[in-house]
Amino acid sequence: MTQDKLFCTKCGASILAGDKFCGSCGQPVSGPAAVVTASLEQIAGIIPNAERKTGVFKSETFNIIVSDRRMVLALLTGEMIRAQVKEVSKKGFFSGVAGALTAGGNYYKKYADMAPEEALKENPQNFAVTFNSITNLRIIEGHSHVTTKGKAPVYDESYMEIETSAGKHKFILSRDSIGNARAIMRKAGFN
Repeated sequence: MTQDKLFCTKCGASILAGDKFCGSCGQPVSGPAAVVTASLEQIAGIIPNAERKTGVFKSETFNIIVSDRRMVLALLTGEMIRAQVKEVSKKGFFSGVAGALTAGGNYYKKYADMAPEEALKENPQNFAVTFNSITNLRIIEGHSHVTTKGKAPVYDESYMEIETSAGKHKFILSRDSIGNARAIMRKAGFN
């Protein structure tokens, strides 16, 4: 028999029945917590390589695992990429070179066979956003335009913005992943 799991309604971390505060974010656990049956949580899709700016020239890359109940935002670290390159390079020189060139870009594929809870626990910087905590979700497609005569077109960034009662998250998406992100969010129940 599958037992229901409790998750913090602010950050999505697992909590135990009877907890007064979330052990991950400190949110008081009062009222109804988000109850998710782990084995029944279905992945709607994965939005790969979403970039979150952390400074003028700095950013972090996340793979966003979207289930039917929440989004798990999995940080892609240099250590993870190096481990993947090392694994692929065991297959031979040419496979290793090809693996090194595509390692970060293809890392998201491993989440297709991983439970969202497992992805959440993979890295302490991973976090979740439960759907009931989202107050606004926008997916904006950037457009190209010419700013000055004779110059090459400029492309406005495409992005996904997630607003919750706890704050706002903005992720830059590639032009190729915008349609995929919209389809995944529709499949998960967002219109």
